[in-house]
Amino acid sequence: MKNLIIRLILVICIYLLTHFSGQINYSDIIITVILFFGLFLTYRENREESLLNTLSNYFFWLTTSVLILLFKNEDIFNIRNIFLTIFLLKLVGVILTYTKFKKIEVTNTILTKVWIFSLSIYLIELILNSTHGTKNLFLYLGIVSSIEIIFILIRLKKWKFKVKSIFTLKD
Repeated sequence: MKNLIIRLILVICIYLLTHFSGQINYSDIIITVILFFGLFLTYRENREESLLNTLSNYFFWLTTSVLILLFKNEDIFNIRNIFLTIFLLKLVGVILTYTKFKKIEVTNTILTKVWIFSLSIYLIELILNSTHGTKNLFLYLGIVSSIEIIFILIRLKKWKFKVKSIFTLKD
């Protein structure tokens, strides 16, 4: 519950900073610090046993991505937008996990952790530079990690939260 409240406060702060960025000095740096704090929460919390932590994690990254993309005037509902493509791929993993294991939290791998890091770096880059230099890194890591998760979920017989990689999976 604590992480849900913290993430809700962070999202409200990002919302206020993006909407009043002209009136607040260094709003881009403050948003960057908030994103790093959200990344720290993602890596440190225990989402395996807490549905609220899982839902708040999904809520935080989806909402902050949408807020930042809208702030930068990106067309997020265009099918050619990489965010929509990646999040739809990630949704396949969530649906597969729920149908097979009745869980909301998707299996955690090294590639998914690297992908979350690349997501935060891409959002930070959009806020600070308004460029798309790490877009391809974010896109390709998202595709590869989504495919890896789908293959892992297909191969798993019994639920495991942490799996290093598809290559280390033993059933």
